[in-house]
Amino acid sequence: MRLIYTTICILFFQASAFTQAKEAYFDAGKWLIGIKAGAALSSIDGIKSTLIREWYPDSTFTAEKKYRWGATGGVFFYYRFKNSAVAFQQEITYSMQGSRFHYTDSILLSPIDTVGLSYEMKFRYQYLNIMPMLKIYPFFQNDNFLRAINLNIGLQLGINVAQENIKYESNKPYLGPDLQIEENLRSVLKGRTDVAVVLGISGELKGKIPLSFDGRVNLGLADTIETLANGYNFIQNRNPSISFQLSVGYAWQID
Repeated sequence: MRLIYTTICILFFQASAFTQAKEAYFDAGKWLIGIKAGAALSSIDGIKSTLIREWYPDSTFTAEKKYRWGATGGVFFYYRFKNSAVAFQQEITYSMQGSRFHYTDSILLSPIDTVGLSYEMKFRYQYLNIMPMLKIYPFFQNDNFLRAINLNIGLQLGINVAQENIKYESNKPYLGPDLQIEENLRSVLKGRTDVAVVLGISGELKGKIPLSFDGRVNLGLADTIETLANGYNFIQNRNPSISFQLSVGYAWQID
């Protein structure tokens, strides 16, 4: 998170040095190139069904899906069409996404004893994302701050560049060394390329500082985890992802 905050501060300092620039985002018919950075909060659905078969009674354990924090950033190319409420943006970004899965065993051996196994799996995937995006300015004819507000829709291809990045930690490593179990999990569960519909809302500063602010949700359409043959009774299951992202960008006009 410190890296994210540092990047945002750098962008603001850079912006103050370019106060003589044109109103980049409102100069229609011009190409912009920019950089962006921010934070992502993501999770993957269906992990419980992949790891735990249906014949295990729910009363014998608790399982919880948790979100994972990560960073995101990259470059973008922006074009605003003349006399139009529409702009186009092509992005190439990196993002840290994935999920966490927490399991606790609650099988009673006696009224005062419990097996008590507890473990957490962290799916720490990393993606190289490629996305064309359409930006629509519903208030582009207004002469106030509303003209900077735009709605975003895009289709994103996320190439998983850390397909085996799974971390396993338990409270009872003597039942099986955590590092050994972690290696076994990495050989069985493989991260896949993701495809997502992206919906968001953005805004640009009205003035001479070409900063943009972006909030979006990435709704995964694909199965992000492949289950290979194994002796754990893990099954192939649909595991779509979801990610919420906030970022700030800085752009330069290409003359």
